[in-house]
Amino acid sequence: MINLVQIFEEQDRLNKETAAKHEEYSKLTRDGLTRNFAFSALCELGEMSNEWAGHKIWKSTRKENREAPCKKCNGRGEACGDACPYCEGGIVNPLREEYIDIVHFVVSVALGFDYDPKEYMNIYEVREVSPEDTYQLILDLYKNLVYANVLIEETRDLPHTEKLLKNNTKERKKVAKALLDILVHLGYSLGFEDAEIEAAYFDKHKINQIRQENNY
Repeated sequence: MINLVQIFEEQDRLNKETAAKHEEYSKLTRDGLTRNFAFSALCELGEMSNEWAGHKIWKSTRKENREAPCKKCNGRGEACGDACPYCEGGIVNPLREEYIDIVHFVVSVALGFDYDPKEYMNIYEVREVSPEDTYQLILDLYKNLVYANVLIEETRDLPHTEKLLKNNTKERKKVAKALLDILVHLGYSLGFEDAEIEAAYFDKHKINQIRQENNY
């Protein structure tokens, strides 16, 4: 099982550090920021789908993009005499990179909904998935991200009755759990294992930290 507790902690810390450095970011309400994360996850989901390419039935040459030269070091594997932090020996895995970007944003949505990852880990059950399940998992992730946005808009646009707020909070927990479950199994359907997902997440996390330190 992926160590979601550590991932949640690190993502929360990075989000707060980013907010402290960007005025527009820091001015958003919690829901406004979560809405932005949900939208960003949808964008990354589209990018990952293009690297997966399973839906491109009009292309006889379609295949998953799991290996490409690193654009940061032009495939050399080093930059300024040091190992390139963006790749492994000059090679990157675009499909995995886009999946990991989704992880960052989906976790941020769950954080915005005050979801405790321990709750998911306590009830987590591995279910068998295969590459044939990827299409449906992508659609399920899309639907739940859109629903997350609907829940945010509901508390923004409708009168805040006690019943509405209670039901909305309950639905937020449900959608956060669903997002995590779909996200994890989407990774499995793409052939990624727990250790690989964790390592790729923290590699990208380091890059994101460096970007913020360099006023990205």
